[in-house]
Amino acid sequence: MGLQDLASFKERFPGRGLGRKQVAGEVSKNLKAAGFDISRPRAEEVLNEVLWVIEAAVQAGKRVELRGFGTIHAHRRAVRKIFVPSKGKLQRVDARWIIQIETSKDLKTRLMQTLEG
Repeated sequence: MGLQDLASFKERFPGRGLGRKQVAGEVSKNLKAAGFDISRPRAEEVLNEVLWVIEAAVQAGKRVELRGFGTIHAHRRAVRKIFVPSKGKLQRVDARWIIQIETSKDLKTRLMQTLEG
């Protein structure tokens, strides 16, 4: 789906995101428009495989770079203290692992042009 399709995307899926089945349908439709013949179930299989490979790489501690989109990697957050207003005191937050997604400069630029223009 191109950024020019953002308005029609919002009309078709108001107020919510897409699950894997809807994404696979969009991928299948866009590939057919580009001249490739792929069914929705096959597009879903390919999408699931790609996501599994990304997940496995992140779990192995690797950094995944998707050109034009950004990078995905695991990041360890240190132990820290936060202020809880309802309790009026500091509370300790244990160390944990998070998934960090850093968007590419190109994607940020295209997004701003689409949403602002």
